[in-house]
Amino acid sequence: MVKKFADGEVLEKPEVMAKKAKYIRERYASDPSYRKYMKKFNATYYEEHKNTMIRRARKRNNTNDDEYRDYQKSYYEKNKEKLKLYQKRYQKKNKEKVALYMRKYRKKKLST
Repeated sequence: MVKKFADGEVLEKPEVMAKKAKYIRERYASDPSYRKYMKKFNATYYEEHKNTMIRRARKRNNTNDDEYRDYQKSYYEKNKEKLKLYQKRYQKKNKEKVALYMRKYRKKKLST
């Protein structure tokens, strides 16, 4: 599959996809009109190919279903302690964030 850029540069090999991505990022990342275009393009592409994408995803999930569940179970069993510690730490941080937000919200509510 041959890809051509606006300035005529041609990429023929799939290994060059990283270069293509880098090129696009450098050239268009800060261009708001391009971002707007890509947003619109992605929305239309999704609408056109929605059924195909959903069908492919279902097929992928069905083929790997049991293997993936087994992998998840084994991973959980292996890293149970680590995951529980992470969960506690996350919950603590989350509580702090909620408390901070509520303090700000109450101040704002009282001042108005």
